[in-house]
Amino acid sequence: MGESPRPEGRPPLVDNHDWDGNAKRGITFRITDSKPEFQYSNGEWQSLFASAPLTRDIWHHMAVACDSSMVRLYVDGVEDASTRIHGKPLPAKYSLQIGRSPYETKRQFTGTLAEVMLFNRALSAEEVAKLAGGKK
Repeated sequence: MGESPRPEGRPPLVDNHDWDGNAKRGITFRITDSKPEFQYSNGEWQSLFASAPLTRDIWHHMAVACDSSMVRLYVDGVEDASTRIHGKPLPAKYSLQIGRSPYETKRQFTGTLAEVMLFNRALSAEEVAKLAGGKK
């Protein structure tokens, strides 16, 4: 994890991040340079990137699981990257959006999303693999 630049031009998949007054709050899950990226702010932006770019024009299953100590990024049912959590994400003032920025209306994801799911707990690696449909 490391600090990322301001997320302009990287349309989100799931987002509620907040730059209002440079507040640095919330989360975002997006594709950056063809790689899945999960970013959250605990007062400073923390980013986790997948190790390799996604192959274009084929479906990929992507998931992020966060618990009280770790963030894990999964691609096609396999854990691809992980890191320790450094403080809880600060709540943003915007509601969670799917496929668009909560405040920059021109920033919209132009691909196709299917079966977007949110859970109130971190899924296990086995649960993510099952949701990915055995795609490994």
